[in-house]
Amino acid sequence: MIIRLQSASLNHFLLKLSGELPVHIGEKRETARLFEEHRDAIGSLMTEIMQPLHKLGSSLRDDDEVLIQVMRELVIRYSFIELLYSLDENGIQRSENISVDRTLSVHKGSNQRGKDRSTRPYYQQAKARSDLVITEPYVSMATCDYCISAARPWLREDGEIGGYAVVDVRFQALLEFLRARAMHRRRGLLWGLGLAGSALGASLLSLFLL
Repeated sequence: MIIRLQSASLNHFLLKLSGELPVHIGEKRETARLFEEHRDAIGSLMTEIMQPLHKLGSSLRDDDEVLIQVMRELVIRYSFIELLYSLDENGIQRSENISVDRTLSVHKGSNQRGKDRSTRPYYQQAKARSDLVITEPYVSMATCDYCISAARPWLREDGEIGGYAVVDVRFQALLEFLRARAMHRRRGLLWGLGLAGSALGASLLSLFLL
């Protein structure tokens, strides 16, 4: 990933990594706590996001245009997505980085195809488990904010792993999405219970009037 930061931002980022800013020690602990608290919900949401990528299979391998189209569709529903790319079975990046800016515009990066990602934790874990894996929050070099990565393998026709789709998401924005979704569902449940209560009350009243 290309680092494009002003000097002040770079210093801020390096301080985050080194832990030299005491305030960020608490920030790191709180981030870890929030991740553990919402781990199941995060896992379900990332499974939901990765499903269309899993279905695409081998078309992810070298076709950046497929990834661009998928990203455009994903950010309509999940505005916290930051980055999307694909790896081959050996952890070599096969696509360019497909990124999303704060206006939800999709961009194709350059010079990332062919990079060796085989030492990255998400690749090693996905390879070992042959399933979706989600990293714990870490500081993104692109934004200086916490993000998480999810990687999921896709299978060739012979059943062997052909490669991996990788998605990076902004952690705080993901949590805000989960909270908003939960609130929306609670309101829907309360509205439904209200309708049911009204219907029951009307039925009882009609029986009383008979």
